[in-house]
Amino acid sequence: MNGPESYLGLWQRTLFATGDSMDTRSTVYWLQTSSWHADIRIPADRPDFNGTTSLADCSGEQLSWLAQQQGFAGVTVVTGNQCEWKRVIDFQPPSGKRDIASMHFANPDKLLEYGIEDTYSETWERVAGGKNEHCYALQLLAQGVDAEPGSYLLVSGNHFIHARNRPAGLAQLFKGSGQLQFYPQHLLVQLLDFEISFGLRRGAGDPWQITLSTLPWREGHTLFEKEPVLTQANGTCSDRCSGKTWRVLCGN
Repeated sequence: MNGPESYLGLWQRTLFATGDSMDTRSTVYWLQTSSWHADIRIPADRPDFNGTTSLADCSGEQLSWLAQQQGFAGVTVVTGNQCEWKRVIDFQPPSGKRDIASMHFANPDKLLEYGIEDTYSETWERVAGGKNEHCYALQLLAQGVDAEPGSYLLVSGNHFIHARNRPAGLAQLFKGSGQLQFYPQHLLVQLLDFEISFGLRRGAGDPWQITLSTLPWREGHTLFEKEPVLTQANGTCSDRCSGKTWRVLCGN
C-alpha cells in the first residue's frame, strides 16, 4: 500500500503533550517511506556512556535508563486524515492499543498528530534533506529467508534508520521498564539488545555514519563503510560492497 506523498520523508518531533505533561527535550525521529516507517525516541538526560562498548559493560543505572527508550518499525496505513502505525518490531512491549491518530498538516512541513485510542498530541516538523528520490525500505535476508532477528533499513534522502529486533525468542519476555527488578542482569542485557540507529548518508564512496542510537556506543561509528551499491532482481537487492541481501519492501 502506498501512502500519501505528503507523508514521505524524515520528521522530527518538537512537542509531545498529554493532559498533565509536556516533552520538548526528547530526541525523536520518524522516517516514512511509501508504506513503511521507522521511529527512534531517546529520552532527555541520558547518563554518561563514555568508556562503555557493549551492554555487558553497563551498570544497573545505565541499563535502567536504556530500558526507557522507545522505537519501532512497521507498516503505515493512511485512511483520510487517520494514520495507523502497525508495528512489526517494537522496543517496548505491546500496550494493547492501536497506534492510531488523527493527522493535520499545519503546512507541508509541519504535521500535527492527535491520538485516537490514547489522549496525546505531537508536533512533527520535516527535516531538511530528508525527502527526495531516494526513499525506500528493505528487510535483511539470510540464505534467502528473513534474517533472525528481524532487521530493517529505511532510507529517505540523506538519512537512514536501521532497526534490528532483540535476539530470537526474547521479544515476548520484555515487559517494560517497570518490571526490571524481576530480571537477572544477564537476561536484562539480552532483552535490551535491540538496535535502532539513525544517521546520515554522505554520498558515493563515503560511510553511513550513525549519529543517534539505542545502543549509545554505536554513535560515531558506521552502518556501512561505503555507500551500498545495490543490484535489484526479483524483489530483492544485493549490496556488492557489504555482501548483504535485502528484500525490497517498498521504494521510489
